[in-house]
Amino acid sequence: MDKTKSGLTTERAQKLHEQYGYNEIPEKKQNKIILWFKQFWGPLPWLLELVAILSFYTGNRVEGLIILLLLIVNGFISLFQRSKTDNALNQLRKSLQINARTLRDGEWKIIPTRELVPGDLVRLRAGDIISADMALLEGSVSVDQSSLTGESLPVELDDKGDLYSGSVLVRGEATAEVQAIGLSTKYGATAELLETSHPPTHMEKIIFTIIKYQFGFNLFLILAISSYILATGGKVSNILPLIIVLLITSIPIAFPTMFTISQTFGASQLAHINNNKGILVRRLAAVQDCATMNVLCTDKTGTLTKNILSISQIVSYAGYSETDVVELAAACSNLSDQDPIDKAVLDYANNRKLKVLKPKKFIPFDPLTKQTQATIELEGKDSIVLKGLPEIIAKESKLPIKSFSDDLLSLSRHGYRVIAVSKGNDLTNQEIIGLIAFEDPIRDDSKELIDELNAHGIDVKMITGDNIETARSIANQLGMKVKVCTTEDLRANPQLAISHNVFANAYPKDKLLIIAQLQKAGYTVGMTGDGVNDSPALHQAEVGIAVASATDIAKNSASYILINPGLGDILMAVKVSREVYQRIRTWALNKIVKSFEIAMLSVFGYIITKNIILSPLLGVLFLFANDFVTISIATDRSKAEARPANWNLYKLIFSAVSLAIVLLIVLATSLVLANQVLHLKFIELMTLTFLLLVLQGQASLYSLRSWPHFWTIIPSKTLFISSIAVWIILIIAAIFGIVVHRIPLASLWFIFIVPLVSLFITDIAKKYVPITDR
Repeated sequence: MDKTKSGLTTERAQKLHEQYGYNEIPEKKQNKIILWFKQFWGPLPWLLELVAILSFYTGNRVEGLIILLLLIVNGFISLFQRSKTDNALNQLRKSLQINARTLRDGEWKIIPTRELVPGDLVRLRAGDIISADMALLEGSVSVDQSSLTGESLPVELDDKGDLYSGSVLVRGEATAEVQAIGLSTKYGATAELLETSHPPTHMEKIIFTIIKYQFGFNLFLILAISSYILATGGKVSNILPLIIVLLITSIPIAFPTMFTISQTFGASQLAHINNNKGILVRRLAAVQDCATMNVLCTDKTGTLTKNILSISQIVSYAGYSETDVVELAAACSNLSDQDPIDKAVLDYANNRKLKVLKPKKFIPFDPLTKQTQATIELEGKDSIVLKGLPEIIAKESKLPIKSFSDDLLSLSRHGYRVIAVSKGNDLTNQEIIGLIAFEDPIRDDSKELIDELNAHGIDVKMITGDNIETARSIANQLGMKVKVCTTEDLRANPQLAISHNVFANAYPKDKLLIIAQLQKAGYTVGMTGDGVNDSPALHQAEVGIAVASATDIAKNSASYILINPGLGDILMAVKVSREVYQRIRTWALNKIVKSFEIAMLSVFGYIITKNIILSPLLGVLFLFANDFVTISIATDRSKAEARPANWNLYKLIFSAVSLAIVLLIVLATSLVLANQVLHLKFIELMTLTFLLLVLQGQASLYSLRSWPHFWTIIPSKTLFISSIAVWIILIIAAIFGIVVHRIPLASLWFIFIVPLVSLFITDIAKKYVPITDR
């Protein structure tokens, strides 16, 4: 392998690319013919297929052929929608790439892992997902291979050993050489961050519950109308068509497609903000969950602060100079790991041309111990240097410093991030030699961001590993209404997670405790994180947010991945998710309204006329015509609410039923009037009923989607065009008797007037029923 200490050259890497290709595994694509046939498998297709068979069996061959044709056309439409969704997901996958720290041309560079080639030198740290098969060259690491081998215990490696693609580095740091990539890796596994499958979200559970109630109500109506027909000596042959219509209208054919398009569209919106440098959505269901988020727990460093550290003050003890403190701290630092504290120390030392000793052994910072350790040679003897959280270092020191606590308190009250440096012959004989205070400026937008989140009904809680005085100082600078406690207090009284908003001396496990307490109290929790030990908390929170500097494993546990530093883009995530919520809520409201209206019209229509006012064919046509338009709601314009979304199932059902009754009265009145004026045959009345149901449903949809008036929010081009298309098709069908029975031209004015009246009446009625979360 043509490799030196400077790693591969760009020219050599390019030649290896040509030889081995990219470090990726080609996606297996499903056959489109098989996918098309799958559109005919499922509860709703089975029901429609049954209707077609019954139509043929009863001699209504034309109806049967039309239903089969609609099924075939719907198969192609569903396949087209799936193709569009898959293309959007593929674009998201490309955005969610994992990067590697690679030595190229003598410099450590960050490149996409798909560009790795055999022979590349890669620097690994805790939280990295191993993206190729590698040979360990130096370092001591613990590797989780459970996703590959099923072995639950991590594998410990020291200076040599094999690392396999798809495993996770859970502890330590190392340098490794790439041995195999892509399909050539042992387990053929590459890391993919995008998660498309998930258990039902809260929003989906609500919709499923609505469908269940609606289906149960229609079953009750089926039993009631069947009993009525039998008891009154009606035609038994009328029972089956009524059952079919009631069953068809209770099944939401557009539900899966609408949900998928809504989520994908929202994720695509977020990815394309800030000139395509916005927010990457790893878990599509999070586009829904973020709408209900009412608490955001956030780190301090790198999220509310700039994470651009510089040494502000140095305090030395025990006869050591400030130079000694920095030189020993520099020996306990590693620039290749790109740790902000290490970089600040080494920059300070290099700018002043201080001596930087090379350690014999280096143990990187561990969030659990909150310290870094190095073994160096001083005056011919090995010494151990520790650098880390002052309170932890002080506990391990045998030689206390009288002014230590006062110095630490003074520096912390200025908001400095403070570390202690100690030295000793071994870990049991450490002496504190100094404190180093780092200035980490507040991000310019942090204070405004917290105010904005509070205004949107989201309570912000800051969790930091710094001591209580530093935490209090930073929180005051951010303008927070500070109620601060240490995590020691929190563990003694978990209820503080609800009443307090600043938590100091925090360990990763404390984040889990805070989240659990908030969720137990009924809050929907967002959580930011960046490290390997943050992954459980990111996974536990409904909305896990990996910041721009997050490790691979943190990103793999999160719902959202930020590209830009800070949390400024979170406001856009909240806005977009609440817009998605409004679209789905509008769809659910409209579905209940129309289903209830059709069910009651079918039942009372039969009781009054002793005839079926909506045949199975018309029911199927309504299903397709209505869903064709309502699917376009998924990409419609909507307005985000100022407060977190709050699904109130019974309020939603009450509102929908109330509106359905109003619209049913309008429709029934119109049909009676049309019959008296035009003297329609019953089969013509059936066609007019079908037309008015479809067009009235579209008119009321335009009112339901916008508050306070239907003209407040301009509809999207897709929604408007699909509505116009349905109107034109139905009018042509009614005039020329295509599929449906022909109606007199004189009745066409009802097709225009009734939907228009319904639009304005719905706009008035919705002011008196709670159709929003206001």
